[in-house]
Amino acid sequence: MDTQRKKERTFWHEVGHFVAQELNKKYFGGCGNLEIRISKALVHNEIEFHGEAKKNVPDEYRESDAIKDYPAPIIASLAYGCFFQSAFLGQRLDACLNHRYLGVVGYYDFQKINRHKTLFSLTPDEMKKLDQCLEDQFSVIRQSLDQLNFFETHIQDKIEDDSDETIVSGDSLRNLFNDFIAKHEKTYLNFVEKIKNIFAGHQEIVLPK
Repeated sequence: MDTQRKKERTFWHEVGHFVAQELNKKYFGGCGNLEIRISKALVHNEIEFHGEAKKNVPDEYRESDAIKDYPAPIIASLAYGCFFQSAFLGQRLDACLNHRYLGVVGYYDFQKINRHKTLFSLTPDEMKKLDQCLEDQFSVIRQSLDQLNFFETHIQDKIEDDSDETIVSGDSLRNLFNDFIAKHEKTYLNFVEKIKNIFAGHQEIVLPK
């Protein structure tokens, strides 16, 4: 994969997180997006890019207290990066959301999702249901993005510079993607509800009142 395509891959991954962050702010008490940061790095003697969809976090903010239906919206947000990346590259979801590539693409998202499975004491059957839920949502999103020609959105002016760090502001992202987010709301809310149902009855184990 050439360097520019790697950067585009990273950008679209973070756009997936951005979309979920914005919907989490509107519906679940999230704090929304401040910016996307893309940093150049050397990994195994090759140029790579690490991304961050940086949240607009206020002082003393704690997701487990602030987020409605926690952890369902957080898990959705973690998965959305790999949903968009895998759709952009035309790959299977597990090419991104997996444990194999430390420090690159979806490794940390995968680890955080698994951590929630453990923290909330999901049964093996519930873990399988969650994995299938992620796969099903990815299929829906991939089809939707393809139908909309989503990845034909002009982004080169946002990421064309060759600096070690590229920053795309939240306002710029909203100008580009707010129409898509509005159309995508129902799909996202249904997804969060499915995750919520899988975790039903487990919240009190981790978050006693």
